Amino acid sequence: MKRRAYWVLLVTLILVLVFAVCSNPPIPPVPPATTGNIYVSATLDGAKWSGSANYQVSGPFSDTEDNLPWSFNGVKAGVYSITYNYGGPPGATLANVTPAPAQQLAAGGTISFTLNFQTPGDSRINVDATLDGAPWTGGIDYTLYGPLQDRDSIVPHTFIGVDPGSYTVIYNALGPANAVFTGISPSALQTLPANGEINYTLNFSSSTSSTLSVKAYFNGAPWSGAVNYSISGPVSGSYSSVPVQLGSVPDGTYRITYKSGGPAGASLGGIIPDTTLVVGGRRPAEFTLTYYRQSQAGNIIVQATLNGSPWSGATYFSLSNPFLSMDYSVPRTYSSVPTGSYTVTYLSGGPSNAVLTSITQSPTQSLAPGRTIVFNLNFIGQQDKGNITVYATVDGTQWVTNPGSGPISYSLTNGSLMDSGDTIPSWLSGYPKGTYTLVYNSGGPVGATLTGISPSPTQYLSAGGSIVYTLHFTAESRGYVTVDATLDGKSWYGSANYVLHGPYVQSADEVSRTFDAAPAGSYRLEFQNGGPWSAEFTGVSPSSQELSPGGYITFTIMFTSLPGPGPMPGPVPNPTPGPMPGPVPNPTPEPMPGPVPNPTPEPMPGPLETDLSP
Repeated sequence: MKRRAYWVLLVTLILVLVFAVCSNPPIPPVPPATTGNIYVSATLDGAKWSGSANYQVSGPFSDTEDNLPWSFNGVKAGVYSITYNYGGPPGATLANVTPAPAQQLAAGGTISFTLNFQTPGDSRINVDATLDGAPWTGGIDYTLYGPLQDRDSIVPHTFIGVDPGSYTVIYNALGPANAVFTGISPSALQTLPANGEINYTLNFSSSTSSTLSVKAYFNGAPWSGAVNYSISGPVSGSYSSVPVQLGSVPDGTYRITYKSGGPAGASLGGIIPDTTLVVGGRRPAEFTLTYYRQSQAGNIIVQATLNGSPWSGATYFSLSNPFLSMDYSVPRTYSSVPTGSYTVTYLSGGPSNAVLTSITQSPTQSLAPGRTIVFNLNFIGQQDKGNITVYATVDGTQWVTNPGSGPISYSLTNGSLMDSGDTIPSWLSGYPKGTYTLVYNSGGPVGATLTGISPSPTQYLSAGGSIVYTLHFTAESRGYVTVDATLDGKSWYGSANYVLHGPYVQSADEVSRTFDAAPAGSYRLEFQNGGPWSAEFTGVSPSSQELSPGGYITFTIMFTSLPGPGPMPGPVPNPTPGPMPGPVPNPTPEPMPGPVPNPTPEPMPGPLETDLSP
């Protein structure tokens, strides 16, 4: 009996165990994550903003969205970039994207893009002009490029309430009579901060000639006397003394040749800045002959070191007072130069991928008679750094970023390091060695698309080496934009000023006009002034258009005639009196009827015959 109870209990336990296993199968292991999340938000003047703005996220997963903020969840890991298209806070412009417009999304991770918008403030741009250094006012044709694009024809002029950003002024034509344009100061390219102000000055000169002089120094002091030398160039001649001042010489390249003469008992140490110089821009130029006396001489050595070891090569430096010289290589020995205090100034050059750290014994040293002083230019190499260059081509021809050429955006990544650029060509120096990937974000030549990056988007930068990226673009077919005009619905031709805005900006002063070789994109026409006499501008039809590659679009400027003035109302004039009507003439009388003639009488009947027959 006990044995039977034991077997019943054992069977029951086995059945319970089997039921538990079947009801609760083992949980399989969780696979590693392969996706992540992307969060897109926005700010307006530094504060959080939400609303409608069109943007595109590109990468292993791509999508276009119109709402901010927005989350893209469960997207494949990889490199993602964001491109802003349009929309956002009314009246605001996109300032930047933080933390970067392209980022690496790790599996199981999250990245965020923040579109930072900014409202324009009371920023302004002033444009004026000078003639021979004095303020000048009048008509000048110039163009302003930047967030605001405009073409103006008079100075001074102030653009008020413009958007901050990078601006460039280009001189087109006109200006003071009989004068030449000599440049824009302080710079043609300037950055306008929010609520800030920048100034452009267009400088003109009333003369195209410059001055050229020849002077001499003896032991560091000015000297005058007999010297034989010649000058060749646009003006040539032989001279026998210094100083000499040649006024109003034509611009060009001049060369001086020393023959003999100078202070008694002295030697010519050199000619500053060189035996050849370029004269131009109404700036004074001069040759300086430097002399020194042999009895007060010493020696100067200028040499260089790289990481503590002697180095020789191209290095541009100057040696000043009392002996003056500029040289282009080291080592350099100056023998029998005047005694005195000397200073060496490093200008440029030296070992590749190295920086100047010091000049020893000192940049300024004193030279005693019969002694030698040594200047050491000490460089330290940046062996763990390299250089990166980015170029671009359009249909095989080199392309550079200029006003109107189209903005561009690209990024460089090296693991955790990320950098971006918007200028082509771009020379980037001092980058750590490693593997770099160039990522094209947007933009480039107007009317062209990117077709490849050579030699490869990913390259290895070695220590002290350099790599080059070339972005290759292919231009789309160009189209045509025609501008016509109508007056009261009928075609009209004549003088009218307008600006065509689009992938490039163009202006004209007549209709009808066709702009050829126009890149594809969105265009709009801005009417400025002109048109038919005694008519008013009533609009442009259509307001904007999209030009397809190789396509054709037409804008029509519409005018309506103004009503002309009529005579002033006065008394109604009496009509001119006509002749008084006379008596109505009687009509020609019909003949009066005469007596009715008697008809020809019928013969009277005779007496009745009586029938007397029986």
